[in-house]
Amino acid sequence: MKILLLALLLAPAVVRAESRHTVVPGDTLWDLAGRYYEDNFGWRRIADANPAPSVKDPHWIYPGQIIVIPDAAAPVSEPGPALGPDTEAQDIPREAPEPKEEPAAAPEPAPEPPAPVEKGPPFDPSASAGAIALPDALSMEIPSGQTGQTPALRRLLMPASWKEDGKVLESPERLQASQGDHVLLLIERSGVAKRQRYGVYRRTSRTEADTDPKGLYMQKIGIVEVSRKLADKDRYRALVVGAGDTVQPGDLLKLEE
Repeated sequence: MKILLLALLLAPAVVRAESRHTVVPGDTLWDLAGRYYEDNFGWRRIADANPAPSVKDPHWIYPGQIIVIPDAAAPVSEPGPALGPDTEAQDIPREAPEPKEEPAAAPEPAPEPPAPVEKGPPFDPSASAGAIALPDALSMEIPSGQTGQTPALRRLLMPASWKEDGKVLESPERLQASQGDHVLLLIERSGVAKRQRYGVYRRTSRTEADTDPKGLYMQKIGIVEVSRKLADKDRYRALVVGAGDTVQPGDLLKLEE
């Protein structure tokens, strides 16, 4: 009996067929083969016993997976590439990934058409309530053959009670605006509404021909129409609907009657 027990103790450990091992963090087939077979190169035997979908790639096993550990005497398929601890993932044959359908590109939005300029009454640079239209001392008859030149805008003697409602602000888009362009306005009055129209005025210097040395002389540059209010207080965006000259920052505004 003692001889039999001694023989059993000295006999090499044999793994029973279909033993199972629950994967824990850090496990690899290489390490499992060394633990169960005392031969790391037996990893292929474990891989053969756990075909896909159980183990899709012998390089990757995950905690919680139950891996079948076959008997050490189980036949082994033809040896594949070594699966040592330093083996790169690309050394192991893998299933080709299924091609993914690329989502169809969204069509580019169509460019917004330019804002139409409403055709109002013809711009009259001398029309302003209470103002007196005066000839400009710089105006002159265009010499024969000098086409393309125009006389200066008519000067206006404004009534004593005239006071502006706001002014044109400097715009990040352009410093000078023509008909059809947008400008930024500062309007310091209540009741500003969309589509209200404001005359644009510019101060002019006095001339020797002026009879009132203390009078307020201006030129009417154009007309703007409020399109929307901005987030900043008293700031508005407006469209130039008529102009006899470019509208510039600092020009004054007066509500059209």
